[in-house]
Amino acid sequence: MLIEDFGRNDADESSTYRISAGSVPVGEANGNDSQEQASSLPYQAAEQTYLESGALEYSGDQDWYHLPLSGVTTSGLKVLDIRFDDTGANPDFRYQISLTDAAGNVLLSHDYLGGSTAYQTEILAGDGDHYLLIQPAEGQLLTASAPYTLSVRVLDVDDPAEAAPGNDDINTAEALSPGPAWTSAKIAFRGDHDWYSLATDTAVNRVMEVFLDTDGQMSLADYAVSIMLDDQLHKIYDSNGSDGPTELKTSLYLPAANPSAPATYRGFGAF
Repeated sequence: MLIEDFGRNDADESSTYRISAGSVPVGEANGNDSQEQASSLPYQAAEQTYLESGALEYSGDQDWYHLPLSGVTTSGLKVLDIRFDDTGANPDFRYQISLTDAAGNVLLSHDYLGGSTAYQTEILAGDGDHYLLIQPAEGQLLTASAPYTLSVRVLDVDDPAEAAPGNDDINTAEALSPGPAWTSAKIAFRGDHDWYSLATDTAVNRVMEVFLDTDGQMSLADYAVSIMLDDQLHKIYDSNGSDGPTELKTSLYLPAANPSAPATYRGFGAF
């Protein structure tokens, strides 16, 4: 340890200071600070959830956790319901939460501000085992223990629209038939996009009405519906799906055009 004057050496005055140093007990000292040393998240069979309580306790502390997902089979999509909370212990301390798959692909990177409501997201799992990393956000100084709780639940999500080739791309948009019938679908994970196409008769002027709702239920998804022909024509959205049921509606005037060339409108919902 070195104590010295810093700069402006031509104008220094004699100054006194005090210094104190010691050691304090910590839950884990350099125990899981790398992926190779990652701790296995304890599995709670009753809740079908991996649960852990931990803390960032010293400068450079990183908490790595191993998720042995290669042994978990699902009939549908394997989606991870991830929840993180600091229980209000460290207001204004910024944590960084990262999720990577076995190949090192980053599936999630999120900064959580201490004192905020608990963070929750649902991420589509990749292949093999996964790793979670909890560390101070970039530029965040750790001056005291920063505790947290972490849970990961593996969901088996049935979303037939995701079956190959899926409808996550404008080129694989699912065709809709005009009429009053509803098409039931699902935003199955963070970043999911569901594309649809609608072919219209352009021989006469028409009005296209579009409705989206969540059948009276609140949702983790913040829905947006975009409608386009060549360019985006219109966009409607609900910026907070968790504050109540989502009900979106819009109407578009479709002028008559060349009757031998029906127009195909495409749109997608996402969050």
